[in-house]
Amino acid sequence: MLRRAMVGAFSLAIPTIPTVVMAGDAQPAAQTSRVQVTANAAQPKPAPLANPRALGGFVFQPPTTLESPFITNHVRIETGAGLLMQNAVKPEIATPGAPATYDLRLGALQQRVNVGVALTPDLSLGFDGGVMGYAGTNAQSALQVGSGVGVEARPALKIALVNDQDAGFAMSVRAYGTAMRAMGVRPAATDKRVVTTQQTSQTSKPRAVGAAAGSNVDVSALGGGVSLSAAKNIGRFVGVQMELGGEVSRVMSGHATQTRASAYPHTVYAGTAASVDLSPIAPVGAMVEYRIDHSMISTDSTSNAAASMGDVARANMHRVSAGVYYTARQNLVLGAVGTYGLAQGHVPGPSATSGQAQFAGGRFTVGYFF
Repeated sequence: MLRRAMVGAFSLAIPTIPTVVMAGDAQPAAQTSRVQVTANAAQPKPAPLANPRALGGFVFQPPTTLESPFITNHVRIETGAGLLMQNAVKPEIATPGAPATYDLRLGALQQRVNVGVALTPDLSLGFDGGVMGYAGTNAQSALQVGSGVGVEARPALKIALVNDQDAGFAMSVRAYGTAMRAMGVRPAATDKRVVTTQQTSQTSKPRAVGAAAGSNVDVSALGGGVSLSAAKNIGRFVGVQMELGGEVSRVMSGHATQTRASAYPHTVYAGTAASVDLSPIAPVGAMVEYRIDHSMISTDSTSNAAASMGDVARANMHRVSAGVYYTARQNLVLGAVGTYGLAQGHVPGPSATSGQAQFAGGRFTVGYFF
């Protein structure tokens, strides 16, 4: 489970002015009225921002691990690949002749799409979703974890709070929902000889697995969160973005060798992204990002004998990303980004366990802002 109105009323008192006008004053008054109307009509309306992602002349690139504060119309597509690594993992299914632990290596390919629709200059709807395929890349990982596919969707509503071009500062708040489903097959569970190392409940004993029973794995999650994001330019060529938020969800997982387990992650996260744009000197930009997630995961049932019902596991995840972008066209996003992450978790119980996992990957992103 360690492995995401105020309404105000105002009254205006208008004094009654006697409508007594001398004949000689009627024409000047009418002329004055016409001049005022003409002046009011000539006042220009506030023009929309030339580029809603710009502050003080600096155009911000959309981060990959954070949410930017800007209200935009856009479509962005990302294609990525990565590898998850964890050493000395205890097999969930004990296979005769296999070692007591193995080194987990899990590869993944992912395709994501991010869409934004600005309903007004201060309000937008967004959608972020993707499809991911995964598979074990060494013999034991291929047996124990197998392969599978997952889908994810994140609808969102964003409200702009501040966009001050003079100060070069923007801020917005976002509320979003999350839904995820992953399904996979574990070849180790199809062997009639294997016996699961997990318990089907807190009191039952491990039991043998049938030829096909237990091979299918199904994980689903449903939740939501809220975040506050901000951006500030530092001169013409440098900008910084930040985000702070929280998320809650319910994760359901299980297979034929264990009971259906529910977990309730509560996550708080924070991150920052610093970017440089050398345009118009050179059509290139760069961005470095850092994000930390702290999760507390409570369970109402578990298949882990080391943890009791109601125990709270804790996990920290650190992510660092760096990318380069083509910046000759302000309405086009084109870049390549690399990411490295480190996750550390702790499960309480009679025999408390800890684990550390690393992941590394890259993605190619292309987007267009309308």
